[in-house]
Amino acid sequence: MKNILIFLLSLSFSALSSQCFPDRHNTNITDSWVSCNKSANPNPANGNSYWLMYDLGASYDLYNVHLWNINHPDFVTYGFKKMKIEYSADASSWSTLGTFTIPKALSSSYYEGYRGVNFEGLNARYVLVTGVENYGGSCFGLAEIKIYTSPQELDDWEFAVTVCESDGVISQLSFGEDLNGAYTGAGVTDNNDGSFDFNADLLGPGNYDIQYEYQDAGVTKISQGTIEVLSCESRFCGDCLPCGGYSQLAIDGDPIPEGIYAADSVSSIGNVNAISQNVNFRGEDFVSLGPGFKAQPSDIFVAEIRDCQTNLVQNPSFEGSLNPWSSSFSSTTPGSASTVSSNYFEASNAALIDVFTSAPNDPWRVKFQQTGITLEEGKKYELSFAIKGDVRKEAQIRCNTATVFVSETIDVDPFWNHHTFLFTADNNISNCVINFQLGATQGSTYIDHVRLVKID
Repeated sequence: MKNILIFLLSLSFSALSSQCFPDRHNTNITDSWVSCNKSANPNPANGNSYWLMYDLGASYDLYNVHLWNINHPDFVTYGFKKMKIEYSADASSWSTLGTFTIPKALSSSYYEGYRGVNFEGLNARYVLVTGVENYGGSCFGLAEIKIYTSPQELDDWEFAVTVCESDGVISQLSFGEDLNGAYTGAGVTDNNDGSFDFNADLLGPGNYDIQYEYQDAGVTKISQGTIEVLSCESRFCGDCLPCGGYSQLAIDGDPIPEGIYAADSVSSIGNVNAISQNVNFRGEDFVSLGPGFKAQPSDIFVAEIRDCQTNLVQNPSFEGSLNPWSSSFSSTTPGSASTVSSNYFEASNAALIDVFTSAPNDPWRVKFQQTGITLEEGKKYELSFAIKGDVRKEAQIRCNTATVFVSETIDVDPFWNHHTFLFTADNNISNCVINFQLGATQGSTYIDHVRLVKID
């Protein structure tokens, strides 16, 4: 893929728009730039990298930047997390504007991009964007970028950020507005050193309004923003906080120690006193506060119903090794299984299964599986995973013992797809097997983010 695009530069604001929200960006992958292979960067100092260079056609004084990260739900991890921006008059001698952290897109048609980079009137014809880090995908992607040739007022701007509740504390909030201001809103902590954190885990899934207040020539101004916290059930998030080994957890005491208490059910007749400032009961089924439970008016106490699902699959993202996953290849379909860090869906690794010789009618001749999974009679389960191949092909996925719960033939594309299957266990099982059958097609298949969770 070529890394030079025609850039649409906004030169004025005289045109009128009939859209209520003209900055919203759709989720089409075809409206995005994606690169899966590094190439020689126009600035030799950057070596081989993922990059875009914009030729503006002439030199301009440049100001605010509005950009949209890749917004397609299945490719949002391709989005730039950190990008280096450089500028030049001749595409030969480069100056660095800086390295910027860019929020992940919302995977939503409500996504309005990110406005937090400013050239402050620097003059340039060429703008070079180099990928430093993305959100875990095997490629880099960007939906759109706009650079203004006149300064824009920050108080008219809004920022939007998406994080996962399993991300925990998001340190050093920064939306590109480094104006010695202050962030306020639910979940925001002032570190009293000019920095601010946001606790996604404490708040849980939802949309939270954030304000950034700063001084401009003696005038107080405010930028509005929203942090969307995704559930740990989201395909792009890590596993939920486990419920632990207890179906019901009793928290009694005076005082109740600070902490997060998660179980299928949580009950308490304890006392949250003025010293404790963070007591959080999370019941997947219910939270019961019995007679004698007390919380002082000034205390912070949270009781909520929140998913705390446990992934029954061990090593779901193949970090460090394949263990306890195993592979088998018949004598007619030799191959190999390994972990790779160059192609992955999330975290930093994926499983790679190479089939050297195929058996088109016998996909079972190559198996990649995990055994020893326990299921409970009458309970509903969700099996999900991400998969991609070197070419378009078919594969079979099974979850079974003597009883087959899932048996599906799926399409494997040369890009990541995410699949989800639901089933109910008809008896108590101690040795269920998750089994990928890949022998039908020669070549490489990548697997990542395998989850099997009880949902009822």
